[in-house]
Amino acid sequence: MKRLLCVLLLALGPSALAHTAVTGIRPAAHATVSQPKAVELKFSEAIPLRFANFKVYPLPAGDKLSLNRAAKALLGTALNAKNDASARADAWAGGKETALSLSLPLKPNLKAGAYAVLWRFVSEDGHVVTGQSVFYVK
Repeated sequence: MKRLLCVLLLALGPSALAHTAVTGIRPAAHATVSQPKAVELKFSEAIPLRFANFKVYPLPAGDKLSLNRAAKALLGTALNAKNDASARADAWAGGKETALSLSLPLKPNLKAGAYAVLWRFVSEDGHVVTGQSVFYVK
């Protein structure tokens, strides 16, 4: 039985073990941009948006390491927050379709500074995928 399982895993290749991932994000991690209209995310496979959560929050000033830590700390609290639209920099209202990419609209006239992009979604294989990225507005 173990031999059969090994043969099946080898035959299916790495995709049998892989989870959906964010394969691209724009603005790129730690990029400095002028008033972006949206954050663009691409996924390695289609995700059901009804089980997804994407948010963008302003971050306090800091160096790259402290900003990454602040963004990671937000994952556990901000993604679960309700009625937080006034604190967020995005205007995403959710979705019901399945998508290979997402355009997360941003509010106009963002203040100069650092912003954390946060995400959590359920991949097709049922695994929860979370992550964050930081970009800067000049």
